[in-house]
Amino acid sequence: MHIKMQNYGQFHSKFVISVLLLCSILPVLNIAGYGFPVLYLFIPICLFIFQFYLFGWIPAPKILQPITILFVLIIVEVLLSTVVGTITELNSFIFPKDLIQYVARYFCILFFILIFYNSDISVDFFVKLFLAIMSMAMFVGLAQWFSWPGQKLFLSLYKFRDGSEQLAQLGRELYQLRVHGVAQFATANSGVAAFAFLYATAIYIFYKRYKPFCFILMVLSLLNIVASQGRAGILMLIAGIVIFYFMRIYTTNRSIKPTLWFILVFAAVTYILWGLYEKGNPFISQIMYRWNALIESGGGARIEQIKFSLSLLSDPYHYIFGISRAFQSYGNLSFHIEVEPINIFVLYGVLGFAFQYSLIVLLLFYFIKNLKCFKKQPEIMALIVASFIGLLSYQVFSLGYFFFREIRIGLIPWILMGTTIGIVERYKKNQLVDKR
Repeated sequence: MHIKMQNYGQFHSKFVISVLLLCSILPVLNIAGYGFPVLYLFIPICLFIFQFYLFGWIPAPKILQPITILFVLIIVEVLLSTVVGTITELNSFIFPKDLIQYVARYFCILFFILIFYNSDISVDFFVKLFLAIMSMAMFVGLAQWFSWPGQKLFLSLYKFRDGSEQLAQLGRELYQLRVHGVAQFATANSGVAAFAFLYATAIYIFYKRYKPFCFILMVLSLLNIVASQGRAGILMLIAGIVIFYFMRIYTTNRSIKPTLWFILVFAAVTYILWGLYEKGNPFISQIMYRWNALIESGGGARIEQIKFSLSLLSDPYHYIFGISRAFQSYGNLSFHIEVEPINIFVLYGVLGFAFQYSLIVLLLFYFIKNLKCFKKQPEIMALIVASFIGLLSYQVFSLGYFFFREIRIGLIPWILMGTTIGIVERYKKNQLVDKR
């Protein structure tokens, strides 16, 4: 009877996780004129889970304490920056709608840490499920890219704003299209595609299982990056591959073989891409055109965004607390700051910048610290590598778009990181790690 109840509980947990991961790639819901990811509907339930954790009613690993403290500090600082920014500049308090992005990310990592820490769900189950979900996400982009009977349907389901921008591209050549994909915005889609590629690569190299499925996800991800034409996604992909090179040296304590492989692959890819460009391949030419346009313009609109936003920091308290997202939205200032480190500094000040990037440093340090403890569990090692490289390379991506505040698809990295932490801490609790 005990075994049956245990199997039932595990089935229930697997079902919940499968539903949540599927919800993470569904189109956003439009509620009262605002776009909400489907996963945000589970925030009220997470409030109860947070209460259980806060009062010690559910077992939790110690690492969750500093993560919680930093998220609380971030949320409090967002409130402070809004009070300072709106009352001093607009003479009224406007509730910070951007607060929900940080609350959602905290609840996401909290839930996945707790459920994997307190369950017996196998690592292999999550590895396969995440491969499948990310493949489905990449399929959305291709379904929007290629001309087929369902193209308009996927464009309408995963539309950007009213969808007119995507529909206006119908009938063009493939290389002229910019696919918005599952993220419903081209730049964001290139980022999640690069993340999917790096995850598949980590599983392929370190776990060495499901190689055909990993290869399929890699191909789908690369096609999405090409279809989205996102320069930030390309930078993220390159950064991730370079980090992989150093990660191989770190995990194997060997440098010659990884270096030879890196040089060989780099030379081969460069030769192929340059050959295609020389032959006038329209896809490569279009991507090169976008890079040349960025270089010739001296950084494009993002440089102007940085200059204008920094000019708004006119008082000492602006540098400490920032001007707030609410003031940006309601202060008759029609501008965006797509370079996220600058965005965080301007909107949330030195305090917000320190808290948010302290969280990044904490997570990176956690993953790298625990990496060598799982040499005998390659599936966990693969998840740690994927989490570390995904998080670090996403910071490169954030130089061109958002990581913390990406609305539609931004919870996916936090799902992976929360799952990895929960599994690592469960194995450490059960003394199933190599502490040498």
